[in-house]
Amino acid sequence: MFRWGVVYSILGGIPHYLRQFDPALPLRENIIRNVLAKGCVLYSEVEFLIRQELRKPSLYNTIIEAVALGNTQLNDIYTKTQFDKSKISVYLKNLIDLQIIARELSVLSGVREQAASSRGLYRITDNFFRFWFSFVFTNLSDLESGDAEGVYQYAIEPQMNDFASPAFEAVKEPPCYRLVRLADLSLIIAGCPSLSIAKAFYPLAEPVVFCEKYNRRCGYEFL
Repeated sequence: MFRWGVVYSILGGIPHYLRQFDPALPLRENIIRNVLAKGCVLYSEVEFLIRQELRKPSLYNTIIEAVALGNTQLNDIYTKTQFDKSKISVYLKNLIDLQIIARELSVLSGVREQAASSRGLYRITDNFFRFWFSFVFTNLSDLESGDAEGVYQYAIEPQMNDFASPAFEAVKEPPCYRLVRLADLSLIIAGCPSLSIAKAFYPLAEPVVFCEKYNRRCGYEFL
């Protein structure tokens, strides 16, 4: 079965990217042929975009890779890259301006905290950038030598559910929060609070659609 939800977590909603995938093929084959294979359209897409938009692409690549690998605070990025913190802040601001990276702050953050680049969490907003830097950029030497199947088997497949999880969380729409409050729903199933609302139709008279989020402890996977 072609898992469109997981495809969205990899490619986002850009039609040009989605057209590269063939629904008649398994997800594995699509990733190997259309992302990991040297010379395919998506293999060098991110690298091309960064070179087109930014000076010093190697520095930006290192910072984006650090964020993709889970270093979401300024200090974590500094530890990973060893770049000067003031320069990292400038690079992050440029990436935010290009909508490649976003900075998230607590709703309780004051003006000073919002102004301080050391506060908040940084995340990659573009799904394909996140996938590319998580799995392609980090395995470029193997991919350049033609080992696309090995990269998929050992680097991507074991992490696919965990990688896709944030994208599923991100598609929750504002109406679903209103709906939950009105209905006073409890989202705890079998003692595990991992159920996420994927989409809700408003008003209440219409159906509500739920989607399970993968959780290692509970063993749920996407439906």
